[in-house]
Amino acid sequence: MKAINSDGFVSQEATELKIVIIPPFWATNIAYCFYFIIIIIILFITYKQILRNERQKFKIMRIEEDAKKKHEVDEMKLRFFTNISHDLRTPLTLILSPLEYVIKNCSDSDIKDKLSIAHRNAMQLLNLVNQLLDFRKNEEKCNKLNLSQGDIINFIHTVCNLFTEYSEKKNIHMTFFSSCESLYMLFDEDKMSKIITNLLSNAFKFTPENGRVDISLEVKRKDNIELLEIKVSDTGIGISDDNKQRIFEPFYQVQQKENEKYNGSGIGLNIVKEFVILHKGTVEIVDNIGNGTVFIIDLPIIRDRKGNKIEMNKAEEKISQYDEFEIIEDKQGNKEKILIVDDNDDLRLHA
Repeated sequence: MKAINSDGFVSQEATELKIVIIPPFWATNIAYCFYFIIIIIILFITYKQILRNERQKFKIMRIEEDAKKKHEVDEMKLRFFTNISHDLRTPLTLILSPLEYVIKNCSDSDIKDKLSIAHRNAMQLLNLVNQLLDFRKNEEKCNKLNLSQGDIINFIHTVCNLFTEYSEKKNIHMTFFSSCESLYMLFDEDKMSKIITNLLSNAFKFTPENGRVDISLEVKRKDNIELLEIKVSDTGIGISDDNKQRIFEPFYQVQQKENEKYNGSGIGLNIVKEFVILHKGTVEIVDNIGNGTVFIIDLPIIRDRKGNKIEMNKAEEKISQYDEFEIIEDKQGNKEKILIVDDNDDLRLHA
């Protein structure tokens, strides 16, 4: 700053004031260094995260590939066992038929008993083979119902009677009760037989000597729908609540104690559930009063007035496309003939 008088004379000396403006913290060199460090850390974290994500994706991809390969191997094994099981069914049939003939015509009681043991075990093996084939069909969703109208009360009673000798041998009391003498409805005889057989086999297997196995049938209404309730109860070892949640899963078996050994494949109850669902029914398991287990099946009662054999959801399809047996009429007479179609020579000759 300089002074000037009224005559316009300017002073030679100047007065100076020095002002220093300090920058804010965010604009200082330290702040810029801090910003630089933050950016480096963010870039490093981003890089590590990208690297971690890529590794995770690669790991998941490896797991999926391993699971896919394992599934393919399992499918190959299952197809192999299914094909073997299918091939076993024919020779088993050829074993059973001559055995039944020899047992029927054998007069020696000792030989007859030994042949009966062979026949019983061959039948058990055939049932296991059929179970495996049914399980495979369930896995591939190939099972279909071939419905025909019949007396389901009499049919179930007949199946139960097959276990009479077995119940006497194990000293287990078996009872059958039905609220009605007869009930004509649509059902698949083959699958219904397997449902009852599996439930009874399971009941007898886990019921100790001097126990009970009861079968009861009752017609009831629920939500304006007429249902047939089938109960199979036993006084066996029972099933825990945890196992009840998984008992119908394929290959699942109840954990056994050290002194208890029950053989089984773990697919019987899964087949029961699948076949009941095919009939548009439900199945549940509850505790028996006292001790044991009760299986409860509810089946909707559907009737066909004409009594035609039909397939579920395909009522117009009266005859299957691939019948193994065809009845034809002799043009020269009124006798009926049976045409047996099979690729096995022994089966065709001895059927």
